[in-house]
Amino acid sequence: MEEQVRLTRGQGRMSGELSNLTGSNYERRASRVVLRRLKRLFNIDPSEIIRSDAVLDNPDISILMGRAIDAGIVSEDEAEDMELADIIIRGQDPDAATVYAVVETSVTVHGDDIERASQRAAILRRAIGGTVHAVVVGEAAASADLEFAELANVTFFQLMERKG
Repeated sequence: MEEQVRLTRGQGRMSGELSNLTGSNYERRASRVVLRRLKRLFNIDPSEIIRSDAVLDNPDISILMGRAIDAGIVSEDEAEDMELADIIIRGQDPDAATVYAVVETSVTVHGDDIERASQRAAILRRAIGGTVHAVVVGEAAASADLEFAELANVTFFQLMERKG
């Protein structure tokens, strides 16, 4: 019985590690799609991609959020929520102003993904006092979720399903 419990735990741990690797791969694919489309849709020249595993360690985001907390613009909880963003992209618009995109990724985009992207973009927007686009990337979304994204001013980028 003990051996079975140990094997089950090991299998669960391996499954979790595989999910993390799959998620990281998906974020990398999503990053490439977003970079191409940000240029076309928002006329943004992306200069930096910050993926979920690096948001916590990114000095620019940490400094921005720290200053916003000190100024009473965002709360500690909101700053911590920003650190959970899947991808943050920094770039410049044609006038050389710094612009950000906060991106949430999911194979199938649902309302909670859209809501997170919207809320996190709003937090960063308040922190920087500038332009921040909310974006969700996925292979599919229900029509009701696409309508919700439009109402919430969140852009949906479709990531084509990878074959084979």
